[in-house]
Amino acid sequence: MIKFISHKFCALVLLVCFQANAVLLSDYCQENVVCSDNFMSALNSAMKTKTPLIVSGSNYLVKDISTAGKGFSNITIVGVGDARLKTNQLHFADIPFLTIKNLKIEGIDYYEGSEEQDTSLVFVGTKKSTLVDNITFDNVTISKAAEDLLAIWNVNNLVITNNTLAEAGLAMRIAPILVPNDLRPRGFAFAIKNIKNANFSSNTVLAAKKVGIYFASENFVSNNIVLSNNFIDLKSDSQPTQRYGLLGGNGIYFDQTTNFEKVDIFGNNIRNYNTSALRINGSGFSVFDNQMNSSENCSPQGQYVEPSIGASGIKSHYLKNSFIYSNCVENSLSGVSLESWGVISNVTISTNTIYNSNSSIVVQYKNGGTYNHININDNQIYGALQNAIALRSDHLVSNNSVQRNTIISNMNWDGTDRRKGPLVYFQNQSDFKIKLNYLVATAYSKNWTHVLFNGSKNGIFERNIVMSGTGDDYRLGGVTLYSNTSGIEVSNNNFYSLSPGIINESKSNTIGQNSYN
Repeated sequence: MIKFISHKFCALVLLVCFQANAVLLSDYCQENVVCSDNFMSALNSAMKTKTPLIVSGSNYLVKDISTAGKGFSNITIVGVGDARLKTNQLHFADIPFLTIKNLKIEGIDYYEGSEEQDTSLVFVGTKKSTLVDNITFDNVTISKAAEDLLAIWNVNNLVITNNTLAEAGLAMRIAPILVPNDLRPRGFAFAIKNIKNANFSSNTVLAAKKVGIYFASENFVSNNIVLSNNFIDLKSDSQPTQRYGLLGGNGIYFDQTTNFEKVDIFGNNIRNYNTSALRINGSGFSVFDNQMNSSENCSPQGQYVEPSIGASGIKSHYLKNSFIYSNCVENSLSGVSLESWGVISNVTISTNTIYNSNSSIVVQYKNGGTYNHININDNQIYGALQNAIALRSDHLVSNNSVQRNTIISNMNWDGTDRRKGPLVYFQNQSDFKIKLNYLVATAYSKNWTHVLFNGSKNGIFERNIVMSGTGDDYRLGGVTLYSNTSGIEVSNNNFYSLSPGIINESKSNTIGQNSYN
């Protein structure tokens, strides 16, 4: 009985099976010899015979490949064994119905300062103002790009599964400098623009200088996009950038535009980001079950992950009709940061777990932005240094709620760190609800306390548990309502080790029945 069959034997059997009905690259090219023209001939033969192009060697050299405008279609390239193409440019432009499987593509001429490679090592789709249909990458490894590893432009029906992309941005190129001394590196693993009906699943991204998976959408609405169960670790072993060091910039990044719709992001593990794990913009996003700089079991006692000081787990500037739930964020400056540059509306943030952040969930404005109907419910927040939940605005915003959250902060607020602030902060809010939350912290003053209302009106704070962590703050902690507040009802709350528990500086609020223990 044969118990074991070697991988080489399996590959040989597969190759023999293909030979009867396939084009073999070995019939056109020799290994270790540049064979660009012959590679194009092999592609043409595969198209005409409607058979796969089989790559079975590990050192084929193809340079400056571009199929733009050459009329290719219905191309399948399959690697057998340790099949590998080495290239400075492999651009499969203008090819609909393109499938690449089981192949390694490795960059050459990627050294620091090199201009030999184009902006992308591999390109698919088209640079025309049309869409190319049906592109599939399955079990493909792409590595060692001077700038971007894989660019995908203008594609409908895209399947990217089980691939590994590693080492983007090795030439250390710098993006156009908009701010003096702000040297932003180039280097995306995936650089994607204008796509519809796309699935990115079970891919691995390693050591990207700037972004793991980047999406742009220009004069076009990109929609029906799924990103699931991808592993992204941006950290490089060498060549630190001035802006990010050895870390990368962002894990998954949807550019600052409203031109994205119906996007599902779930089951992804993203780590070693300097700016954000997820940057989402558009409408109809569902972001759930992702891990960001977190241990396997979403526990602070789990596997150590290097903190990303200055980074957000999830960040957005334009967002509507979206859900962010059941995610785990650790070792990041903020867990969820909605910073409106235009309008953020109808967003639910729920059942997330956030450990050891500076500010855990923040909703605020910038450059005249506004927001409304933000629901922050059923989250667990531990160890926030500043705000666990903060809603800030320079003008009145309405219909936001904070309900059923569990928030336990560090017990050693001593006033020496200016970042520390109220556990829950409401600035310029109206018609709001704060209900059924469990809040534990040790306050330092009436300003650095459990809950602070500033410039807010017509809201409800009821049926919450507000507790001192040590009892040392019993005269300071609890709820503070500034003199610029009005119409806020505080009732049916339970205060523990806090007296008076409520500091109300306005006669226009209503303090109802509360219990003090």
